[in-house]
Amino acid sequence: LAHDVVLLGRGRPEEREALSLLCTAELTVGAADKAVVACEALIGVEPGAEPRRLLHHRVANIYRVKLHDCAHALPHYDQTIVFGGTSLVDDEALLGRAECALELGKLDVAARDLRAVGARSERLVRKSTYDTLLSRLEAARKNEGAGKP
Repeated sequence: LAHDVVLLGRGRPEEREALSLLCTAELTVGAADKAVVACEALIGVEPGAEPRRLLHHRVANIYRVKLHDCAHALPHYDQTIVFGGTSLVDDEALLGRAECALELGKLDVAARDLRAVGARSERLVRKSTYDTLLSRLEAARKNEGAGKP
């Protein structure tokens, strides 16, 4: 029914509500590929900046965790992170983006994000994740240095 509402409700408030339902429901039933489509469509009709930011974060996490697709997650993390951000979502997004950056070999991005999180270490919720990513970054830098003549 929600799919029908989306098709018929172009531009109407019901479309946004149906997409929100699909975004959550598809993820709940384990259809991450369908959930990400609905969530991305929801971003396009969401009028508020902060709700769009949270949706970008959700989409980034679906791509990274459920679909193992950091290439598609990274742009959504970019849209999640606000310069000078102060919420826990910022730290979560920075850690997620750092993980994807490491996977994609973008060591400068990972280092920058981990520095930003480390600077706020007094309120760091996922310190073990931070420590693991920092170790991975150090190992990647050593491997990168070992491969050079």
